[in-house]
Amino acid sequence: MIRPLTLLVALSAATAHAQVTLQASLLPDTYSDRLYIVTSTGDSETPTPGVDQTWDLSTATIIDVGTFTHGPAAATPYAADYAQADIAWHLDMGVFGHNYTYFALSTSLDMVATDVPDSPNEFTDLLRVLTFPMEYGDTFTDTWAGTEGSGSVQWTYAGIGTAITPVGTFDNVALLVNDNEELALWRTDPLVPLVVVRDGTTFAVGPAMVGIVEHDDAQLAAYPVPCSDRLWVQATAAAPWHIVDMHGRTVMQGRFTTPGRQAVDTDALLPGAYVLMQQGTDGRRVAHFVKQ
Repeated sequence: MIRPLTLLVALSAATAHAQVTLQASLLPDTYSDRLYIVTSTGDSETPTPGVDQTWDLSTATIIDVGTFTHGPAAATPYAADYAQADIAWHLDMGVFGHNYTYFALSTSLDMVATDVPDSPNEFTDLLRVLTFPMEYGDTFTDTWAGTEGSGSVQWTYAGIGTAITPVGTFDNVALLVNDNEELALWRTDPLVPLVVVRDGTTFAVGPAMVGIVEHDDAQLAAYPVPCSDRLWVQATAAAPWHIVDMHGRTVMQGRFTTPGRQAVDTDALLPGAYVLMQQGTDGRRVAHFVKQ
């Protein structure tokens, strides 16, 4: 089974396979779409290396939690604190909060800081994400150091092919793998992440898809947000429920015995962001909440 996924996805027209050279010119000026969390990987298998591959990730389950934006670092509120940054990714998760990741761009794409502003991990030796140009079969070794530690890792451009995801099929996708058993799938037109398996992160970006992810008419009312020891949920059915964290792991489960106002004991949950999912005869409904 594939480890927890980060699916950063957007629909595009299919094109013929090619051994695409990764270059800085392929990065978009700006890019924005919906932000999701992966709650289950389903039967997805780890993407295999090689040319003309097909990676079926279609059984992964995703939930809408906000927006993802790629754009100039200078347009963000914290640009003055990260003067060497050229690009910023903004993850706006509504009640879950928001954060920025900053990158420097030259002959490589290097991470300057992440989790800004609440828990910044600032890199004194920048963490390399990509190097340019990078052809199929190329490798690079990155030694990095930051607030949360240091390390060294080698990345290889190991594959090129088609990725089948819950929100569409993408061609000319580049597979990068490293010696820490992490991987990244990158779309190449434009050059944006499609799948990233790293540190248990489980975010997704892409268009809203009716019938695959939840929309406003499939929400459960829940309060207070944030909560402490108890969350009140307006259940729509006598049905089982479970709570997943931001890594897609189920951390609590139970059953609503009747429709209407129900109390869920959240005292044992660690502080953080969660999604409660109720599975009933009318389909799945969700409530987003934060535990203090």
